[in-house]
Amino acid sequence: SSFPSSWQRQQQQQQDIEGIFRDKANGNGNGSHGGPVKKTSSEMSEVPAWRNLDEGLYIGNESIAEMETKVTEAEIDAAISHIMPLENSSSDPPVIRQYRPHKYWLWRQWYGTIFQYGIPNAIFYMAVTAIACYLLPRFEDTSRDDDPIDTGLKAFNQCWKYILTLTTFILTFFLNQSYTLWRNVYNLSRSVQGRTNDFGLLAATHATRDTISGEYTPQARALLENIAMGVRAFHAFAYASKTRIYRILHTDRAMERMVKMGVITEEMKEALQKLDISESNRVYAIIEWIIIQFRVGLEKGILKGGPGFEEKYLEKALLLRSQYGTFGDILDARIPLAYGHFVQV
Repeated sequence: SSFPSSWQRQQQQQQDIEGIFRDKANGNGNGSHGGPVKKTSSEMSEVPAWRNLDEGLYIGNESIAEMETKVTEAEIDAAISHIMPLENSSSDPPVIRQYRPHKYWLWRQWYGTIFQYGIPNAIFYMAVTAIACYLLPRFEDTSRDDDPIDTGLKAFNQCWKYILTLTTFILTFFLNQSYTLWRNVYNLSRSVQGRTNDFGLLAATHATRDTISGEYTPQARALLENIAMGVRAFHAFAYASKTRIYRILHTDRAMERMVKMGVITEEMKEALQKLDISESNRVYAIIEWIIIQFRVGLEKGILKGGPGFEEKYLEKALLLRSQYGTFGDILDARIPLAYGHFVQV
């Protein structure tokens, strides 16, 4: 007779573990309720293929101080909802555009394809060529074998044959290097995500629970919520520091919006703004904040575990710091200036 209640407690515990680190939409501190659930790959494939994934986002080269007065609130909200959706909606686009490996489906796509980026330029140059083909015969003297226009076009055609071969080789190699860089950054971002997931797993499985109900104690739930908030803040400011599309999140106005949306607390916002460090180094402060929350949990007995647990948690924190720092190492040396200039020429 006691089996159903025991089984139910186990199910509730599993739901708590899975739900405690979901983003809370209304900032009411209930962690395992009301947050967005990660979509499966099949659900992400249902995103309309025609949609621009960066729609509504502000992408500019301005400094953070200039963005304070230039960007709109709608652009700030778009950046926040894009990096951490606060609703469980099937219309939220995935970070990486999904596709179906079917030729008929692929040929019908426009956004995110070579057609979107290449056809406008191709049409422009085809139009220039058509105009040249229409005008040049009217100035050419066909009765002369040494007509300057005809001779010049023959010489240009010969040069073009040599340049075409060289250009094809260079662009092929350059594309391969670009894809390698993209793959390295992607793998690194997944590794960073994995380390933050390790924080969640270790904390959720070692947090104290009520011996009767099996649920987290109020102190444990509050600690897990604080760690989850730190993880969300880490992701937001990590990509704000390394990409133009999310740099807007470093502005004071964006941080105010994140407080209102329940992404971070007013206390964390004020602490980050008071630090005498650059915006890109706020991530290290957040990592320290997560470690301090862990230490507080151990000292107060909210987290249960021996030296092995503490060692593993700190190891994940140091590995997270190292992998985040690698982002800058890769992007700063993504390609030598001379090589990029050569490809452009």
